Amino acid sequence: MKNSSIRNKLTRSYMSLILALVLLILTGFIATILVSTIPSMTLAMESRGTELKNRIHELALDVKGAANAAFLNLNELDRSILLGGAGNQVQRYNKINQSLYLLKQIYSDIDWIFFVDLEGNVYGDSILLEEQFRQNFDSTRHLTLEKNYGQTYCFGLCQEPGISETEPVLLVGKLIRQMDTLEKAGYLYVAVDQTHLQTLYGEQKLTRGQQVYVCGQNGAVLSSSQENMIGENLGIAMDGQAGSRLIWRQGALWMCQKIPMDDLQAEIVILIPFYELYSSSILSVLLLLTATVFGTLLALWQSSRITRHIVTPLQELAESANQISSGDMEIRCQIQSNDEIGLLANSFNHMLDEVNRLIFRIQQEQQEKWRKEMELQQNRIRPHFLYNTLNTIGALSAMNRSGEAARMSKLTAKYYRLILSGGKDIVSVEQELKNIETYLEICKISRQDAFTYTISCSDAALAMPIPKMTIQPLVENAVLHGFRGDGKDLVSISFQAEGTIVTASVVDNGYGIDPQVLEKLRNTEDCESYGLRSVRERLRLMSGQRCQIKIQSEPCRGTRIDLQYDVSQVPKEEYSC
Repeated sequence: MKNSSIRNKLTRSYMSLILALVLLILTGFIATILVSTIPSMTLAMESRGTELKNRIHELALDVKGAANAAFLNLNELDRSILLGGAGNQVQRYNKINQSLYLLKQIYSDIDWIFFVDLEGNVYGDSILLEEQFRQNFDSTRHLTLEKNYGQTYCFGLCQEPGISETEPVLLVGKLIRQMDTLEKAGYLYVAVDQTHLQTLYGEQKLTRGQQVYVCGQNGAVLSSSQENMIGENLGIAMDGQAGSRLIWRQGALWMCQKIPMDDLQAEIVILIPFYELYSSSILSVLLLLTATVFGTLLALWQSSRITRHIVTPLQELAESANQISSGDMEIRCQIQSNDEIGLLANSFNHMLDEVNRLIFRIQQEQQEKWRKEMELQQNRIRPHFLYNTLNTIGALSAMNRSGEAARMSKLTAKYYRLILSGGKDIVSVEQELKNIETYLEICKISRQDAFTYTISCSDAALAMPIPKMTIQPLVENAVLHGFRGDGKDLVSISFQAEGTIVTASVVDNGYGIDPQVLEKLRNTEDCESYGLRSVRERLRLMSGQRCQIKIQSEPCRGTRIDLQYDVSQVPKEEYSC
């Protein structure tokens, strides 16, 4: 992290912040959804269960109402017909069946209605059903009605083969008495098929997979939305306690809601698969996750955009700084913005302009200083050589060697024309070699002895710059102090160039230099040779510290002086012809 770029640091910071916020918000939403789902579904189950219980009670009340209406209708019949006796049995049967039939038409929800007199005769709207009732009905129910003293009694949902062989019924009974005398006349039974309850289950549906059961005291299913379960044992004990709980059933987890109906000797059981409780929640979570992913991507894109707008200009500034450190002072930042980075870029460019102006001014001052120093050094050399040459010409004239004196005068005039060079302080290597050649020819006349010289220069070095009269002092030292005068003296001058580096050599085969003196010559500060010191100073004025002078010498074996300097900082207009 410490060595990462600003872009990576900003990206990591933005991503960490975004992910932290996303995780925090997502966790909160999911926790809220999950935590609130079970209580909300539990309340919904309790509400729907209570509503279903009330609807079943309403149905039971309707059946009781039909039983009470039948009681009144039967009491409107003639006493002899209601109580029986010596009258016509067929007439009695028709009258009672007609009364029951009319009542059934009024109460459309009633599936069965029967009247049983004290002799066991059964009256109803169907002869077949009357026969089934007579054969299979549980007569002990008569005693239950007698114990209730004429009150309408609800047997609840029960299996009654006398009425329905397969499905449970909602059964209501009432003891029938003659209203005037309170004489017992018989027993009335009204029943409703459980299919009437099934219509109520669909109205109370909460979610997919919901199952509704009405169970008896023994746990048997009396009515259900699952018809195949009627008569089966649900396997959930009747404990008489209402409420919700989680149960394991059929290899899955279910939410179970139990609502007792004590007056019907039954209880309502609502089952919902646990995974269905969260189906809507899962959809909400998926939508939330989708929105979160989209929001995260949008936030990351925005953070990347912000990072790019910050980091890219900073990278451009850094790249510009690197190019400046490499020597490119013309580079400029191309950042166009009105923020702090744009202000920094403008200040950066302004700073570069000021630095370039200062550099230019310093270069001008250094060049002017260099010209003055160069002129001073050259002015020191010119009189020295001129005095020696004039003395030589005078001596030749005195010895009547006018021809040599005249040639020497012409060579001296040529020499000074060359070194003047139109007032230039820096000349090409080619021009410097012409000066050296003229100087050596003058020396051959003045010394009156035979010596040999060679001059060589590569094509690349001919046009290279050199301070005027740089090589002449070195050649002069070789001629004056190195030659033995035995006719075998030799001095060689050579130039080579590679790129902006120029190498020059002056070699003689003379006396050589004493080791102690050579050590002093190698030390710039203690150098006693005026000519060598002049060469050093002029090269440094032109090349700065980019120059070297090496001196090699052995007694009686000659001397070699190598010069090396860099011309990269010298403007061409200073030495070009």
